[in-house]
This record gives sequence, structure tokens and C-alpha cells, in this order.
Amino acid sequence: MTSSPEWAKEVDFGQTSLHVTAPRTEVIDFTAPVIIVCTRIIIRIGSPEVDPWGFLLPFRPLVWGGILVGLVGVLGSIVLMTSLSLPEDMVKSTGWWWWERVVLGVWMLAMLVLFLSYTGNLMSLLAIRYIPMPIQSLEDIVASPVTVFLLEGGVILEALVTAEDGPMRDVADLQYKGRLELVLARNFTMKLDSHVRRGDHILITNDLMLRRFMAQDFSLKGKCYFYLAKAKLQPLMMAIAGPKGSPLIPSLSRRITRIIEAGLLDYWTKLLTPNITSCLNPPTKVAVRSSIGINNIWVTCGHALRTNLLCRKLLLS
Repeated sequence: MTSSPEWAKEVDFGQTSLHVTAPRTEVIDFTAPVIIVCTRIIIRIGSPEVDPWGFLLPFRPLVWGGILVGLVGVLGSIVLMTSLSLPEDMVKSTGWWWWERVVLGVWMLAMLVLFLSYTGNLMSLLAIRYIPMPIQSLEDIVASPVTVFLLEGGVILEALVTAEDGPMRDVADLQYKGRLELVLARNFTMKLDSHVRRGDHILITNDLMLRRFMAQDFSLKGKCYFYLAKAKLQPLMMAIAGPKGSPLIPSLSRRITRIIEAGLLDYWTKLLTPNITSCLNPPTKVAVRSSIGINNIWVTCGHALRTNLLCRKLLLS
């Protein structure tokens, strides 16, 4: 509608802000920017999960390497010393095999210190759940099986379609795989609340609209179910439009500039949209307090097995 000169002759100015684009500036005038937004991606937050490689986290790779080298060194020393053939009477008179007890004692002491450190750190790490947020850029969208929602006829769709190469071109090509769908602006909330909430769809649009939806969802449910990807794809200026040469445009521009410089726009946004910043930085880790269950009973079994082996070694030595 904004590309038609007839539209500019029928009204004095637009009531809502429009995206400022080069084709639109040829037929209408814009005021000073009311707000500058970025194109962002909204995705469903994953469920907390335990890191499958969490048993390696208590020690750094260098420590694990030192333990392995120490184990090989101890075994090698035992093999080397036992391979020495000494007369039996000499062994009995001099007590040549005392070194076995020394090696065993030092090794048991070192393993006891390492084991206590390991179990303490492991129990702490088991109380931490990681919240997966895998999609953070356009490349992640292409690599994942999700379907993309875009505004029909929007400037974001135009930027993707006109891109000749790169990640934006790859996202535009998803339409040939059935993974790109166009939706009307009035259906955005419905798509977010149904398809995106399931986790198999994402939506790309300006972050102002997305932040408002996330704030409303947080106010209703008391929890953040969505997150915004780190990638900011395209900065967009939004301003009030009017006919070419309209005397209202300069006057509105001066007033808009004063409002923005006074900080009233940010104040009104927070006042009219509570919790608008509550889900902008959702946590990636959460602490869980629960009793020992069947899933982590293996830790207790490990303690029992270690105690049993320690007693056996003491008895044999």
C-alpha cells in the first residue's frame, strides 16, 4: 500500500510507524526515526538436561592425562621390579620387596585424594542442569530441522529473497524444502503460541514485536518459554510516514526527537509492557535439588565399590 502514490494523497500521515525503505522514500516522506529495531529469531527454550559427558567435568584434560601417565608409570615400575631375578636367600635376608608396599601406599594415598576431589566435584555438577539453546544464527537454522515463519510481504522476506549468497540465501532456499512458511502479521501471536511453542518452528521478525510477546507470555505463565538468538540480522528504522512535501513531517520530527532524547519512549514502553526485559537473558544453567533416585544411584554404588576395593587391598598388603 505504501508504494502507491494515490495512498499518499488520501491521508495526512500514518498513525503507526513503518519500516523505512528506499522504495517507500520515493513516494512518501518519513519523520525522524521513532525507534531502531533489529531482526531477531525467536525459539522455544529446551528442557533442562544433564550433560552426558558430565563425568569428565570434575577434572581438566591435563589432570586426566596425569592420572593416566601415573597409572602407566606404576604398572611399569611393578613389572620392571618383579622381573629382576634375585636369589631367594637374599630376598629373605634383606627384605628386598619392601618397595612393593611403598609403591602401593603412595598410589593408594594419591588415588584417595583424587577420588575425594572427583566425587565432591561430580556431586556438585550433578545438581546443575544445562538448558539447550542450539539455534543462535542463520547457519544454525539451516543445519537444524526447524521450519521458519516469515511475515508475508515484509522487508525481511525481501532481504532474504534478494540475497545472492551467504546464510540469508541459504535460509531463503528453505522454501524449496518446505521449511519456510509465510504468515500474516495478525497471525503472528497464534503461530508463536502454537507452532513455535512446540519447538519445531521458529519465527523471524523485528525484536520489538518479539519482546512484547515474550513479556506478555511471561506475565501470563510466570516463566520464560522462549529466547532470542544472539544474531541480529538486519537493523530497521521505523518512522511515521506522510505525503511528499507535507508540512506536518518536519513538525512531527522535532517532537519525536524531543520525546526520544527525554527518554520518554523507553519509559512508556516499560510502563505499557510489564516484564519486557524479564526473558531477554534467560539462564543457561539451573540448580536442581532432589533426593537420590534410580538415575543417579550409580554414584552411591561407586562409593561402595571404592570402599570394597580399598579394604581388599589393605588385607592383601
